[in-house]
Amino acid sequence: MSILFGNEPAAKASITGTEGKGGEIYTLVTWNQEGNKFWYPGLINGSVKSIEIVAIGNSGDKIDFNYRLKEGEAPLNKTNSPFTSQERIDYITKLKPSVYP
Repeated sequence: MSILFGNEPAAKASITGTEGKGGEIYTLVTWNQEGNKFWYPGLINGSVKSIEIVAIGNSGDKIDFNYRLKEGEAPLNKTNSPFTSQERIDYITKLKPSVYP
């Protein structure tokens, strides 16, 4: 189970589908799942598996992308190798938000 959190500039960029211009901060939190003792066979969030942060900065005319694995283990690809920072930046910044009215 994963949830993507973002600040206001990140939310605007995600909703409009535009690329970051600087100031966006995305935080992807992934949890392990565990059984729900109150509702079989439901699953609920367990322990935190990873916390990944992508911060987009603007230094003059250059956009800087910074990826950081804050907690946990890096996600693995199909060959059981960690994804590159650029692959995680691309994945996280292209996620679409759930929007509530």
